[in-house]
Amino acid sequence: MYAIIECGGKQYRVREGDLIRVEKLPVEVGSNFSTDKVLMVGGEGKTLVGTPYVPGYIVTGKVLNHDKSKKVLVFRYKPKKNIRVRYGHRQPFTSLLIEQIQKGKVEPAETKIEKELKVKPEPEKKETKAKTTVKAAPAKTEVKAVKTTKTAETKTVKAATGETAKKATAAKSKASAGKTATAAKKTTAVKSVKSAEAETAATKATAAKTTAAKAKSSTKAATGATKTTAKTTRAKSAKTEKTEA
Repeated sequence: MYAIIECGGKQYRVREGDLIRVEKLPVEVGSNFSTDKVLMVGGEGKTLVGTPYVPGYIVTGKVLNHDKSKKVLVFRYKPKKNIRVRYGHRQPFTSLLIEQIQKGKVEPAETKIEKELKVKPEPEKKETKAKTTVKAAPAKTEVKAVKTTKTAETKTVKAATGETAKKATAAKSKASAGKTATAAKKTTAVKSVKSAEAETAATKATAAKTTAAKAKSSTKAATGATKTTAKTTRAKSAKTEKTEA
């Protein structure tokens, strides 16, 4: 028959008469050792697996001695840092002699929980009769005063909301007026620029017309002068011909 027990955060498979080493226990040498942290029991044609422990089974033994295991060398090294550390370590342990794997009395789970928690019954509270105090009904005048104060508060709230709404509308109207004024200024500026351009174009056209008229009159005068000179020359030639004849 064998059992798997938990001791010092590790699991050990033990039989009766085995000698095992476990993590160091705070127990004196020569004293008895017992544990109920049995994870599994096997052998003799049956196996029991605990959830997490098998209820009712106990492993007992005896503490033989406390000692340290062989030295283990540890070397700490970091490259390019000039760190080279070498030291040794000896892990302490407790040697146990397993004497018996037995089945004890199985306690119900509820009693175990109660023992662990050590639930104490709460002391009974004495019932105290509450004193009945009758309050006088409020007078009608008080009710009316409360109503009037509530109405006054609602009126003030409404007035405040109305003022805020008026302020908001006034601000919106001012903003819209400012926008329209800026738009009007822009349109007037555009119109003035367009009118100035039209005036300059008209003045240029009139100047071109006057220059053209002057040129025509000068050309007419020149042609007239040439015609008169031609006539005078013809008349002179005719006179000379007559006198010669």
